[in-house]
Order: sequence, then structure tokens, then C-alpha cells
Amino acid sequence: MAQISDEEFIEAVVMERMELCYSRCAGRKSPERKSEYNKIEKAYQEAISSLSEKDKNAISKYVDSMFDNFSEEIDFFYRAGIRDGYNLYRKIMEIQGTEAEK
Repeated sequence: MAQISDEEFIEAVVMERMELCYSRCAGRKSPERKSEYNKIEKAYQEAISSLSEKDKNAISKYVDSMFDNFSEEIDFFYRAGIRDGYNLYRKIMEIQGTEAEK
């Protein structure tokens, strides 16, 4: 069995967990919530369609930037939580191993 680094392990756990959570989240949205989102999306598209290409591009870049920043923050905190949990687990195992030797 190949050894993987702690960072590789955390990366694998994060990716698997995010996929699982995303699929759960997508299935949990109520019809009302989906309808509300669709209304907002329609209003956004109508507002955007009335803008010049320059303004559309500016808005699009701004929205993309906001999503990218938000994603990076979520990813950072999620990974930090996984790292903390993993390090805590390793420390507990280490302490239990030390206690078992006594």
C-alpha cells in the first residue's frame, strides 16, 4: 500500500466530502426555494440584458470575482477544520498509545 502525505490525505477527504455535501444540498432545496431562485435569476437576466456589452462584462467579472473569493474562503475554513480534526485525532491516538504502554 502506497503512503500518502497528510496533505494528500486531507485533499482527498475534502474533495470527497465536498462532493457528498453538494449532492445532499442540491437535493434539499424546497420547491419554494428553487422558485425564488428562478425569479431572482430571471430578474437578474432581464436587468443584465438592458446593459451595454461593457457594463455586462463589468458586472459579470464582479460577480465571478465575488464567487471566487467566497469559494476560496469556504475552502480555506473547511480545510482548516479538516486539518484540525485530523491533527486532534492523531494526537488522541498518540496519547492513547502512550497510555497503553504504561
